[in-house]
Amino acid sequence: MILSCYDNNKTFRKAYCQVTLLNLGLNPGDKITLELVEQGRIPHATQVTLAPILDTLDPSVRDLKKICLDPFFNDTYRPVTQGNIIRITALLHNFDFKIMTVEPGSFGVVAPSTKVTCSRTPITI
Repeated sequence: MILSCYDNNKTFRKAYCQVTLLNLGLNPGDKITLELVEQGRIPHATQVTLAPILDTLDPSVRDLKKICLDPFFNDTYRPVTQGNIIRITALLHNFDFKIMTVEPGSFGVVAPSTKVTCSRTPITI
C-alpha cells in the first residue's frame, strides 16, 4: 500500500496493488477507513499453511518453500490472514500463494518461531 497526503486536512490518497484489492474485497475508487492497531494486539502465529496458485507456478521450480517462502518470511514479522493471497517475486517470476490456515485463530504475525508449510497440491482460484 502507498499512503500519501492529499491536502492539509489529513485526507490521504491510498494506492493499492491488485493483490491487496483482491484480499480486501475492494474495487478501484472504493472508500475505506484505516484504524491504528496497538502493538501486541495481533498474536504471533504458531503455524501457517500456504498453497501455491496453479496459474503462477513455474514448472522448473521444485522447492517453493526454500525458493519463495523462506526468504519472504525470514525475520520479517509479516501479518497474515487466512484466505488472503500473497504475491512473492523470486527468480524473476511472480508466485501467488493462498493462505490456507493460520494457527491459532484466523490471523497473526509470522515470527521466526512460526512453522511455515507449503501444500504440495496447487489450487485454482
